[in-house]
Amino acid sequence: MEERKERVLIFISAVFIEFFNNTNGVILTRDQEGQRLDTSGQILDIIGQKQCVRECMRRGDCLSVNYWRRDLRCQLNPSTVGLGAVLIPDVNCVYMERASQPQELLTGPCVSTTCSFRCTYLSNGGTFCGPDINDAVIKTNEANCPSNYRWVPSVNLCYIVFESTRTWQDAKSQCEGAGARLAVLDTPMKLTAMQNEYDSGAVTSQPYYIGASFDNTLMAWKWINGFSVDPFFLSMYSVPNVTDTCLTWNHLDTLQECPCILKHPYLCEIPT
Repeated sequence: MEERKERVLIFISAVFIEFFNNTNGVILTRDQEGQRLDTSGQILDIIGQKQCVRECMRRGDCLSVNYWRRDLRCQLNPSTVGLGAVLIPDVNCVYMERASQPQELLTGPCVSTTCSFRCTYLSNGGTFCGPDINDAVIKTNEANCPSNYRWVPSVNLCYIVFESTRTWQDAKSQCEGAGARLAVLDTPMKLTAMQNEYDSGAVTSQPYYIGASFDNTLMAWKWINGFSVDPFFLSMYSVPNVTDTCLTWNHLDTLQECPCILKHPYLCEIPT
């Protein structure tokens, strides 16, 4: 039932967004059609193409976006082509860089001062007073987060802590056996959220395995969901390229590599 409701919500949103896109005078620069940047970044669901670019332009840590129009799905990338991040074929995706977009996307204050819901910037540059679509999706995701997991709404993260120690491979198997995966902490916002979780006492000072390992064949870091770990993202935390190592999170070093055969506690998440 919940899945059906979400499909209906996506359909209604697509019609709504398409209508305003057709009346919009601002033209985006589509740097690459049919390709996406092979990197990690925050995912925003049910969002228009211009809203996706506008969100990137408002953030200091976003340099480009991948956008899947069919799915109304947006990925905010912390880098552009270069620094180890490359474009790969994806027929349903368009890649756009922040620097090449028209600045007028950011103009126009919200005029709906009497709005009792939320004043949302639309793809046509106007505003809309009504319930926030992304908030509805977040509430659906929260409802799907099991009661024994912790829900972090600021980054849409549903995770659980396992304090028993395992090798990275065993931790991966344990998470997958529970219908989850090792946590993909692929944005600075998620790392900040985990620091807040530490401050609240939800996790301890130990290093926890998360869902990234060094691919000895490709000589590059890969997330467990198949995406490459952005080298620029890793450079922010001084993580080197070392064979047979896996990624851990802790509140002091944030991200740190260690031999995958060592045993550590670990973080599992249910993707939302």
